[in-house]
Amino acid sequence: MSKFYPLLAVILIGLIGFIKICISLREVINKRSSAIEYLNKFREFSNDLFQGNINSELYQWLKLNSVKIQKQVSAYGISCNYKSAGANYMIKGYQIILNGISNMLTEYRQFGGLGLGTSILQDEATSIDDTLLTYIGELDSNYEAVFSEMKNPLVWLREGIQSIVVLPISLIYWSGLIQYRTYNILTNNFFIKLIAFVVTVIGLISSVITIVTGYEPFWGIVENIKK
Repeated sequence: MSKFYPLLAVILIGLIGFIKICISLREVINKRSSAIEYLNKFREFSNDLFQGNINSELYQWLKLNSVKIQKQVSAYGISCNYKSAGANYMIKGYQIILNGISNMLTEYRQFGGLGLGTSILQDEATSIDDTLLTYIGELDSNYEAVFSEMKNPLVWLREGIQSIVVLPISLIYWSGLIQYRTYNILTNNFFIKLIAFVVTVIGLISSVITIVTGYEPFWGIVENIKK
C-alpha cells in the first residue's frame, strides 16, 4: 500500500493546481463582467451627453467605479502623452478612464454650445471606449488560455507544485512584510518557475518508479545495465 503514497501525493498536488486554475478562471470571468458593465454604462452616459442630456446618476456610478476599473485595465488605460482641449502642454502618464469621465463633463459644459463640442467629446469618448475594448479583448484571450489549462492534468500538477514552492513567499506577503508588486515579481521569477518544473519532473519520475518497481528493484536494474 505504501508504494501508492507517491501517487496519492501527485493526485493531491494536482488537485491543488486544479483549484488554483479554477480560481484564476473565476477571476477572469469577474473582471470581464465588471468591464462589460462599465463599458455599457459608459456608452449610455456618452450617448445621453451627445444628445445634450447629463445623466447625473450614471455619471456618479462611473466616477465611483473609475478607480477600480482604471486599476484593472492597468497599462492599457494610461496614455504616455495627453493634451487636453485648448491646452498648450502635455500630460505624461494620463489615466484615460479616471480622468476622462470628468473631462467629458467639463468639456461638455465648456464647449457644448460650440461647433467643436461634439468633436472634442467624441475624441475623449473614443479613447475610453477603445481602452475598455482592448482590455476586454485581453480578458477573452486569458479566458481561453486558462480554460485550456483546465483540461491538462500536467498543468494542474505544475500549478500545484508552483503553489507549494512559492508558499514561503506568499506567507511573507500575507504577513504584510512585502508589497504586492514585490510578491508578483518574486512569484513570476524565472528561477521559481524553473524550480517548479524540475520538482514536477522529479516528482513524476519518482512516482512512476515507486509504483512500477519500487526504488530498490529499480536501482538493481540500473546496476545490471551498467554491468
